[in-house]
Amino acid sequence: MKDKTAFKSFVKKNSYYLYLIVALIVIFIAMAFISDSFFTLTNFISMMEQMSDYALMALGIMLCLCAGGVDLSTVGVANMTAAILASYLIKFAPDECSTGTLVISCVVVVVLAILIGAACGVFNGMLISKLGIPPMLATMSTNYLYTGLCMVITKGVSLSGINERFVEVFSVKILNFLPIGIVVLAVAAVFIWYELKKTSFGVKLCMVGTNPTATYFAGINNDWIKIKAHMISSILSAVAGVLMLARLSSSRADYGKAYSTQAILICILGGTAAIGGKFSIPGTILGVFIVQAITTGVSMTPGANSYMKNLVYAVLLLSVMILDYYRTNRKVKAK
Repeated sequence: MKDKTAFKSFVKKNSYYLYLIVALIVIFIAMAFISDSFFTLTNFISMMEQMSDYALMALGIMLCLCAGGVDLSTVGVANMTAAILASYLIKFAPDECSTGTLVISCVVVVVLAILIGAACGVFNGMLISKLGIPPMLATMSTNYLYTGLCMVITKGVSLSGINERFVEVFSVKILNFLPIGIVVLAVAAVFIWYELKKTSFGVKLCMVGTNPTATYFAGINNDWIKIKAHMISSILSAVAGVLMLARLSSSRADYGKAYSTQAILICILGGTAAIGGKFSIPGTILGVFIVQAITTGVSMTPGANSYMKNLVYAVLLLSVMILDYYRTNRKVKAK
């Protein structure tokens, strides 16, 4: 009897995640009917390689949404980072460079990406917290800024000629199956889980997103919480830029244009509140798989194109936002 009660309590507590799992299973079954090549090892590896980029961005945006804001500069940060790193590699680590130079360059690339991401995130956070610019306007503006800088660096064309060994290092597949991007995503998810669940940052983040006035009078540094959320978000976007550079072997200002929409869709779909105060790491990860399955299915549909993908993302995002609104209102009325 006790086990039965515990099971019911578990199901009730995690009902939304169970809905997402059921939705994912239904989508996978539907995709199998659309294309015979969906359930193949090659396709699953390709899906994992693609989704690691915007999944990292989604984890960052989740933090910003929880703080009562949003980060629309993720793609700009990723592409600018990739352009800077591509320029560095072309100049200092060409194909004929020694192994030692390559190793040093790989370390430099990772450190540079983190520093660039941190600088962009702090800048975003300062505009929002210190100047009082609404998060949507601030990050939309900086996205144009970072994209513009990327266009200056690349001169508006694709920047290629990246060291092939660098590409191999950052595109390696563990056990010939698991892309390194998924491992990076798992490490990032664990890090964020620790920050949100095992430190005071998670509680303060939700409180700032729910009622910033109350947290201010409670002595919480609202500005630092927002800056930290945006800093982590931009660092994750910069790391995604490294993975994009390795996967595509080039850098361009318009890569991943739909990633911001996908990332926001993933967050809201996964249970993160659009109005702030609530996050969900498991839901976000499940949302990544759902969106990637839909993306792959649309790509495999005869006559489909990138414009159709954008339409699907927009419709899904609107639908999920509407459902989130009614779900939130129902909970408020129930109280």
